[in-house]
Amino acid sequence: ETLGLRVLAGRTYTPAEVSAHAPVAVISEGLARDFFPGEDPVGQPLGRILEGSQATIIGVVSNAITARLRDPRAAAVYQPIRDMLAARMVVRASGSSEALIKSLQSTFQSIDPGVRVGITKVSDGLDRQLAEPTALSTMAGLLAAVALALALIGLYGVTAFATGQRRQEISVRIALGASGSDVMRLLVRDSLRPVLYGLAAGAIGAALGSRVLTGVLYGLSPADPLTFAAALIVLLAASTGAVVLPTRRAAEIDPAAVLREV
Repeated sequence: ETLGLRVLAGRTYTPAEVSAHAPVAVISEGLARDFFPGEDPVGQPLGRILEGSQATIIGVVSNAITARLRDPRAAAVYQPIRDMLAARMVVRASGSSEALIKSLQSTFQSIDPGVRVGITKVSDGLDRQLAEPTALSTMAGLLAAVALALALIGLYGVTAFATGQRRQEISVRIALGASGSDVMRLLVRDSLRPVLYGLAAGAIGAALGSRVLTGVLYGLSPADPLTFAAALIVLLAASTGAVVLPTRRAAEIDPAAVLREV
């Protein structure tokens, strides 16, 4: 209950079983799937998972996020605590965390003045785990923004040069009755054709190269379709914006002036 896990099968152990150190255990959904495929793990001996254990599995609970965020396995065994030199407790509460930490420290000291207590917040542990991937993602985002800006500047320049080379063709089309919107659609289509080829090649390359990022992705697959779709939409929209301005200028030229230059 403290961790907010859901009971998927069987039950959890009772306070009486905890007090009696009963040989019972609750396992995680991931562990049940790995060791009991197609079977009901409730009632099975825990020895099938932990060699030498005499406990019996009485329930299955949902997987929990552990301190090892990069570990895709969700394996956990929950048993009534026994005599041990060290233990870790999880406390769930509302209100000020600082006041709670002081209260917990004083409570433990009142029970046993010699006990060594170290209290940390779960959020601090998660922040430490996410510090490296957050820094890497921020750097990657900045590099991507610079790369996109350079690509758009280059695309703008190439489009402006290409449309400048077609001034006579554009003038003839307008003189023969083509409207500015017709010319603009033609130029935008021609300018975006290599962009579409590049997006297709880039998507294939990104799908193949994304496997190296598996270790730093949490809750997201390397080939997430929504992420790929969003990236393609952003790139296509940015590219369209980069070619619209030079093509619009080309569509507004005076055909008579251009043809007199010939």
